[in-house]
Amino acid sequence: MGNTAMFSILFMAETIGGILLSSSIILINFFCWLKGQSLNPSDQIIVTLSFSNVLSSTMNAVCIICSVFFTEILIMDSYFYAVFYPMVYTSFSNYWLGSCLCFYFFIKIRNFKPGFFADLKMKINFLVPRLILCIQVFSICIPILYTLQFKKVYKGNSTVLFMSNQTSGQIDHNIDAKVNFTFTVASFFIPFLIVSVTTGCIIVSLVKHTCHMQQNVGQSGGPNMKVHQRAVGTMISLLILYLTFYFLTMETRLMLRINPSYLSFYIMFYAFSFLQSIIVIMGNARLKQIFVRMLNKCTSGAFNEESPSDIGAS
Repeated sequence: MGNTAMFSILFMAETIGGILLSSSIILINFFCWLKGQSLNPSDQIIVTLSFSNVLSSTMNAVCIICSVFFTEILIMDSYFYAVFYPMVYTSFSNYWLGSCLCFYFFIKIRNFKPGFFADLKMKINFLVPRLILCIQVFSICIPILYTLQFKKVYKGNSTVLFMSNQTSGQIDHNIDAKVNFTFTVASFFIPFLIVSVTTGCIIVSLVKHTCHMQQNVGQSGGPNMKVHQRAVGTMISLLILYLTFYFLTMETRLMLRINPSYLSFYIMFYAFSFLQSIIVIMGNARLKQIFVRMLNKCTSGAFNEESPSDIGAS
């Protein structure tokens, strides 16, 4: 089995994992809603984020299939715009929804003195659905403007995709550096800054509160503290995920030749939705409980298939 086939299988496995986990998150929340359970603002953000992950993983699967079986269409102008726009949309939506989730945790966990943030805390449950709507509107409109800024250029031989041995000597698409920088700031730097600041503030606040509780009560804070710690764990995990992906992206763009950094980038790229879904599941008590129950049923069912008589016969 060649490198192309191995990488294709690996990337497709990551992509399918992202689709399955993200779809499961959406379905679980949907069935909970059908049963009359209300979705709190964090659940609403998670559902929207999971939808974005499903779309992102689906487009990644399309790219993998085309790069393996239909390499001739990779250089087509229509293919570029049909695939690139949804990817830009999901990227913009993912980062901003992730920052929205961290900001929501920040507002709910912190105790504020009377003022702007105290008023915001009172209205946050009302504002989150509208904030999600605004993010989706911008995620649809801004990538359209960004995608239309790309211009077709003709270049010499260049590798179409890392996992493809084919080369193209026909078409490439470039964009003005200033436009690209502006979009990068809007789509990544600002959300990353929000995640970093809110996570840092919550960690400091949580450490102080924990020390205060231990000094006065001798306890770690009870159930509420565990909920807060789980939320902080989600924020830190998202921060690490975004930071890792950003550094791999920048390193890959700065390299003039294909090297091992490309492999690390593509592994991370195709695993992004899968990893983000795991972070969301581990940070949500209801999702974690349901997935643990499903895993227990699967494992117990697998063990029950092999009865003692079968073991003796073997």
